[in-house]
Amino acid sequence: DDLGAKDDSKVYNVEPRIREKGADMDCPRDGKKGTAYVDVAEDPYAGSATHMLSYTWGYYLKEIKDTLQRFCLDNNLDMKEVRVWMCFACVNQHRVKEAQAKGETVPFEDFKKIFGERVQKIGHILPMMSPWNAPFYITRVWCCFEIFTAIDLGDKCKVTVLLPPRQSTEFSEAFDKGAEKMVFQALKSIDVAKAQASMPEDKEQILRLIREGPGYKKVNTEVVKHLRQWFMMQACRNEVDRLCKLGRVYTTFGSYEAGI
Repeated sequence: DDLGAKDDSKVYNVEPRIREKGADMDCPRDGKKGTAYVDVAEDPYAGSATHMLSYTWGYYLKEIKDTLQRFCLDNNLDMKEVRVWMCFACVNQHRVKEAQAKGETVPFEDFKKIFGERVQKIGHILPMMSPWNAPFYITRVWCCFEIFTAIDLGDKCKVTVLLPPRQSTEFSEAFDKGAEKMVFQALKSIDVAKAQASMPEDKEQILRLIREGPGYKKVNTEVVKHLRQWFMMQACRNEVDRLCKLGRVYTTFGSYEAGI
């Protein structure tokens, strides 16, 4: 609320306000003026991150909030105990802007080390897909590499894909109308080499990580395989829910054998 966000506010809409909130405070990490939003936001339940949200700045803040609340409710998690690392709030945007103004980039080895350690340390990544039929997520190079990094860590990192509540409802309603074909086309289009980033230097750093590491083919293959399995699981859940509702109708009207 202190960011002045509205229902139609996207992350990049409130970025200036994020910097404004921490402009007069010294950063506890480097001692310089200007700190991250996480350092000044009033939150009595703040603490070490339990989850990391993988998302894009083009998402609506309300949609992000609704998605995380649904995740907690669906998994019987106490919202006071769930602390989600989000780059817009946890990365010092003052330093980002200063580096951009000077034309500076993070040394490649530092970039590689920080990125990998963050994902592994948190240990539970939440990739957020929206819209369900053509996720903006899979067109962003940061997102593709974040989910691949988490997948590649195996048992060291859990990956829980999330759909915003409204998108989940629309996916369920579209399931009987050939939804799987739209999902297939969306996943078929994944190509990390063609994915975009707001900052060209970030894209080049990530693509270099991929070229010198697993390679484009492996990243594309693993991301598609994981998302394909997740969408199939969602489709199965939708079908089970539909059959359960049908069973309740039969039993309500006395057709117990058919309902079972």
